[in-house]
Amino acid sequence: MAENQQSMTLQEALELAIKHHQAGQLDNAKSIYQQILQAQPQQPIALHLLGVISHQNGDNSLAVDLISKAITLEPKYAEAHSNLSLALSALGKTHDAIDSCKKALAINPEYAEAHNNLGLALESLAKLNDSEHCYRTAINLKPTYAIAHNNLGNVLQDLGKLGTAIESYKKAIEEDPQYADAHNNMGNALRAEGRLEDALKCYRKSLDINKNSTHARSNFGDTLKDLAYQKRFSEKNDSSGDQLKVAPKLSQDQSESWTEVLAVAESILQLKPNDTSGLALKTSALIGLHKLDEWESLCNFERFIETVHIEVPNGYKNLKAFNESLFKRCSEDPNLSYEQGGKAIKKGERLNALQLDPPDSPVSLLLDRAKNAIHDYTLGHPPDKNHPYLAQIPTKWRLTAWGSILYEQGHHETHIHPSGWISGVYYGILPTCTKDGDDQGEGYIEFGRPSNHVATQQDPNFHLLQPSEGQIVLFPSYFYHQTIPFKSHEKRFTIAFDVIPESW
Repeated sequence: MAENQQSMTLQEALELAIKHHQAGQLDNAKSIYQQILQAQPQQPIALHLLGVISHQNGDNSLAVDLISKAITLEPKYAEAHSNLSLALSALGKTHDAIDSCKKALAINPEYAEAHNNLGLALESLAKLNDSEHCYRTAINLKPTYAIAHNNLGNVLQDLGKLGTAIESYKKAIEEDPQYADAHNNMGNALRAEGRLEDALKCYRKSLDINKNSTHARSNFGDTLKDLAYQKRFSEKNDSSGDQLKVAPKLSQDQSESWTEVLAVAESILQLKPNDTSGLALKTSALIGLHKLDEWESLCNFERFIETVHIEVPNGYKNLKAFNESLFKRCSEDPNLSYEQGGKAIKKGERLNALQLDPPDSPVSLLLDRAKNAIHDYTLGHPPDKNHPYLAQIPTKWRLTAWGSILYEQGHHETHIHPSGWISGVYYGILPTCTKDGDDQGEGYIEFGRPSNHVATQQDPNFHLLQPSEGQIVLFPSYFYHQTIPFKSHEKRFTIAFDVIPESW
C-alpha cells in the first residue's frame, strides 16, 4: 500500500476506499482497492467493489470478471450477485442478469436493491407489470429508496400512467433533491402530458445539477423544438388558415426559437461530437432556420443509407421459408407486447432482446448477416474529421435487436435510436401494397422528417424508401425515420437492430 496507508489495517484501508467510493471519488477508491488486492489478491469485497467501479466507468466486461471472482470466493455475497446483474444487463445479457438477481434474493429476500435491479432487467424485456411489482417491492422494503421511486416512475410512464409516474418522480426528488435523472424523467412525463413549459423547468433543474448531461440537454432541446413547432402552427393558422403555406421568410420569433434549439444541439455536440440525439436535434433546427445546405450535409441520404439483400442461410429452401421461420419464432413468443410503452410502434406488436437468441435460432442467423453488412458499412464509411457522424468510429460495439409485427394502419411514429450509432432493419414480410408500390408509400420507410414536424413550403426533400423482402437497410441512428401506415389487412414483419458503441 501507499506509504501513508501502510500503518492501516486492511479493514481500515477498505473502509477508507468505500468512503471515497460513496463520495463519488472513484479514482481514489479504485487506487486503494487495487492496493488491497496487491496485498491480498483474494479479498472478495475489494474485488466486488473494484468491479462496481469498472461498471460505473463503462467497462462492463471487466466488471463481470471481477465481480464473478468475488462470488467464487464468497458464493453467498448477495450484493455482488445483485451488482453483477447490472454489468450483465449493460452487456445485453439480460437473462443472465435476471438469474443473478434471483440468486441475490435467494440469499436475502428482503434486499431492496436486488428487487430494483430485477425490475430493471425485466423492464428491458418489456415485462412492465412484473417490473412495476419489483420496484414497488423495493420501495415497500426501503421507503426512502429514491432510485426505486424513479424507476417506478419510468415504468409507469411506459404504461401510460403519467400522473402516477409524476408522483413517483416527486417522491424520488423528495428523498434526493439533487437527483438529476429524476428531474429529467419528470420532465419527460410532463412533456408527454403536453405541459411543455413545466417540462422545461424540470430539464433546467436537472442541468443545474448535472450540466454535462447530454440526455437532459437533448430533452430540453426537443421540448424547445416542439414549442417552436407550436408557434409555427399558430402563425400559419393566424396568417391564412392554409395548413400548407407559411411566409417565405422566418418571423423574428421563429428565428429566435430555432436559433435557441440550434444552440442547445451545438452544446450537446461540444460535449460529445457525434452524439446521436444532438445530431438529430441539429437537423431539425437547420430545417427550422432554412439552412438546407447544412441539413443536406448531415442528412446525405445517398451517402449514408445502404441496402443489401441477404443470402438464404443453409438449411432453408428459399427466402420465403427463412422469413416464415423468422416470423414463427417471433409471432409465437409469449413476450410479444401490443403498442409497447415508450416505443414508436402503433397498431402492432413488438418483441425485445432478440440478440439473446441461441446460435441455432433463425434470428441469430439473420444477425450474423447483419453483422457482415455492418462490417461492410464501416469499411465504406471510414473516419472523416469533416463530418461529425464519422469523426469517431466505435472500436468495440454490440448489437441489440427486436421484432415488430404491424397490422392494418400499423406504423412507427417518427423517432431516432439515441443509444445507437448505426441502425438497421430487415424486412421479412411486407403487405402487397408495399411490395407493388403506390403513390402514398404505404408501408414504406421515410427518413429525415423530425418528430412533431409542422410542414411548410420550405421543407427539404425527405427520403422515402420502398423496402423489399429479404432486404437489410442500414442508416445512421440519428436519422429521423418513420413507417408510413398501410390500409391492407395483411401484416408487415421486420427485425430491427442497433449498433451500440462500447468504446471509441
